[in-house]
Amino acid sequence: MKRARLLYYVGMISLLAACHNGVKHNYPKDIIGNWKNPRAIRHAMGGYMSFYNNDTVNYYWEFYKRHQEKPDEEYKYEFFGTKARYRFSGDSLFVFDPAEKTWDSLHIFKLNTDTLILGKTGWDTLLKQHYSYDTLPKFDKIVIVGSGGFGTTAWIGADEILSSDGTLLFGGGGMKGIEGFYKAKISVNKFEEIDDNFRRADIKHIKTVFVYPATDQVVIWFTFVKDGRIYKSIRDAGQAGPAEFEAAYPSLWYLYRYIPKLCIDSVKSFQENSIPPWQGFSSGDSVLRLSMSENFLLNEYLMEGKKADTAFNEQFDLSPAELRLNNKLSKGNLTKVTSDGRFYKYYYYQEKPLIIDIGFNFIERNTTVLKFKNADDKN
Repeated sequence: MKRARLLYYVGMISLLAACHNGVKHNYPKDIIGNWKNPRAIRHAMGGYMSFYNNDTVNYYWEFYKRHQEKPDEEYKYEFFGTKARYRFSGDSLFVFDPAEKTWDSLHIFKLNTDTLILGKTGWDTLLKQHYSYDTLPKFDKIVIVGSGGFGTTAWIGADEILSSDGTLLFGGGGMKGIEGFYKAKISVNKFEEIDDNFRRADIKHIKTVFVYPATDQVVIWFTFVKDGRIYKSIRDAGQAGPAEFEAAYPSLWYLYRYIPKLCIDSVKSFQENSIPPWQGFSSGDSVLRLSMSENFLLNEYLMEGKKADTAFNEQFDLSPAELRLNNKLSKGNLTKVTSDGRFYKYYYYQEKPLIIDIGFNFIERNTTVLKFKNADDKN
């Protein structure tokens, strides 16, 4: 009897141990989906991740490796994307680091259909998120422009405009490791993946400005276009937005790094007629200041515009301030830029003006977002 009872207890302990080691858990099924850590202060601290059916996890932040050839040289970075393979063994989740070529182990404290707790003491709790995509708008274009920050420029992604047909315009100058501007093409499926990432953030209802309370933060400007109009523009200083929003932008900001060179065409004409950043539409005491991303969007329209020979009401001045201070002009130097919102007239010293027609009135089309203010108002 005692022996039978002993065997019973040993059997129960073995069964419980087997269940604890994952034999009875449905980890592969339960982990599929989008997970958010509601306590994460910033996304960079691990606020969001997605697990897919193909044994792939998306961290939404890049795996990388850095190295330097000489001690006094700046580090060079090699990037490996935001996704990695994963697998289960017992009560552990193993994720393959594509940069280090190693498997990292995370203990699963708890995993069911709505909660994932990692660490032996439950130090990291994530909750499964569910989204109703039918109620979230799809975008025609997504614009992203970044600048500032302290330290390496490797984390400063390209200025990019991604359109729903898969067209990507990107550039950003030498500080971002890119000379000039380029056009490339990605698949529509890839655009939809990036678009869905942003849609999960519920762009309509989140704030337009996010600021993390620290100095030397990277600032990123976003503009979302729907039905040919600016839907919303957002400024994010220091990755201070909601987890879904912060998780969305790396897949676009760093997209140019993963496009084969054969798919890239240089856009030589982009900078010829571009309006400098922060240069607004001025009229008397009023000014319409554009954000960095809104300015980039207008410059894309100018690049795609047609030359015209049309008289129009030159009611707005977009002349860069330095032009007014330049007293040493040579033939062909730009002296003034005027516009009515649709036509843009470039005046050159001792040469015939150039008029660009973008095909619509940029100001009138976007009155719900773009507002004129008193020129003395710096906000």
